[in-house]
Amino acid sequence: MKILFCGKDHFSYHRTSVILKGIEKHNDIIAEKLTLSGRDKTNADKLKSLSTNCDFVFVPAFRHKDVAWVKKHSKAPVVFDPLISEYLTKVVDYGQWYKAPTKYLLDAKAFRHADLLIADTQEMKKYYSRFLHYPESRIAVIPVGFISDDFVPAENQGNDGLFHAGFYGSFVPLQGTDVIAEAAFLLKKENIVIDIIGNGTTYKDFLARIKKNDLSNIRLHGWLPYNQLSDMFSIFDVALGIFGRSGKAKRVIPNKLFHYAAMNRCIITRESDAIREIFTPGENIVTISPTAGNLAETLLRLKNNIDDKNEIAQKGHDLIREMYNELKIADRLFSFLSDKQNSF
Repeated sequence: MKILFCGKDHFSYHRTSVILKGIEKHNDIIAEKLTLSGRDKTNADKLKSLSTNCDFVFVPAFRHKDVAWVKKHSKAPVVFDPLISEYLTKVVDYGQWYKAPTKYLLDAKAFRHADLLIADTQEMKKYYSRFLHYPESRIAVIPVGFISDDFVPAENQGNDGLFHAGFYGSFVPLQGTDVIAEAAFLLKKENIVIDIIGNGTTYKDFLARIKKNDLSNIRLHGWLPYNQLSDMFSIFDVALGIFGRSGKAKRVIPNKLFHYAAMNRCIITRESDAIREIFTPGENIVTISPTAGNLAETLLRLKNNIDDKNEIAQKGHDLIREMYNELKIADRLFSFLSDKQNSF
């Protein structure tokens, strides 16, 4: 099977990188790439030529605006991996309700021109089908996964005698960083430090909370390059997922949960049906209702029960490394596309 990856994209975002790295290791798939410099005649001719000899054209994450153009010029069926819904992200998660019509139409137009769709969770598949009216039979659930060589378990490198809870991510409502800041306030007198990696929209508000409450137990590391994340994770005793309360937060399993688990770190994140699609709460992950009190209480419990923490981490690690590495992710894509190949 030959797949052409096409879009105004360099195909370097983690979701796409996992799939491409998995294809490199897969005996039955070949990937080609066409980075669009523009949606013009020159690129249209390139797409027509390259897609003639391909089984599918794959439009990667976030490239909603490319799908209709790619469909128009492709000689092969078009697969779209949106990863997000623009409506769910900008309208529901950010609360920008004035953008509702345009964001809904952006999603709907992209989906209408895709022959097949990829979702990262069953909950997102349900959303795409029920809210955006895309046929469930044409949607595959392919989790984000991870690249096995990029996240290799390491012994804890912290040597300061403190218990480190680590977070990384963009500062957007999905992440629920306000819950982390409030939990840090509740833990001010404990021997617990929260390491924060990242930046983004809500970062200023986060800094204001730190200053207001004099939170010396939060350590800010800024935004780190992808290739430095695994080294930073080695100081984490536990890893923090997402604590947002929006409709998007309950439908996703973010990249970092796969990374944390692959690094053999015990994860605390908000409870959701999406999380249960892969993990088993209490066995290989810790889930909580997303409140500061619950997070603070859970951190204290894990700090005082190291054996339990380590057992949960190990089980999460074993699950993710075996079932959600890049080759397993590529194989899920291959199985879905093989099943649909004769439909076009």
